[in-house]
Amino acid sequence: DWSSDVCSSDLGSKPDTPWPKRPEPARRCMCTVTYLPLLGGGYLLGTNRDERHHRGRAAPPSLRVLGGRKVLAPTDADAGGTWVALDERGHCLCLLNGDRAPAAAPPPAPRSRGLLVLELLIDPGVDAVTETLQALQAAGELSYRSFKLLSVERDPVTRARLLEWNGVALSVEDLDSASLVVSSTYET
Repeated sequence: DWSSDVCSSDLGSKPDTPWPKRPEPARRCMCTVTYLPLLGGGYLLGTNRDERHHRGRAAPPSLRVLGGRKVLAPTDADAGGTWVALDERGHCLCLLNGDRAPAAAPPPAPRSRGLLVLELLIDPGVDAVTETLQALQAAGELSYRSFKLLSVERDPVTRARLLEWNGVALSVEDLDSASLVVSSTYET
């Protein structure tokens, strides 16, 4: 069934929009995040979620309390997790699917990556997120498909880190003061 290769953004804004003709070649879904640190402090972050049409419609961002802090995040209808969240201190986590061939077969029963984001929101600081992911990896408990995770904090200065899990290893890259665009898939 070719329709599994069609993303929700291909369908137009109406739910009853007819299926488009099959793209040539089949288009892969692509999520992106753009991070732009501001000269006077703080940052701008923009993201899109380009999801396969068979997934449920996400609930809009809502406030909740995690780790004793207010957090604003949308909710995935299928697994209850989220792909982007911002807390009251300006810490942000943004999750994308991994775009490289996994270094290992996916776990037999992978957990939802969006649930990981909720767990990491307990302490979403750049160092805490890194330490938590490294501890999960060391314990053999990173039972997720590959992903990229942008972690940004604003307290006391703006810092950003890109973490990438390929199914075997976790890579960590501190981002300098330049802007950054990350995507789950990039096709030319």
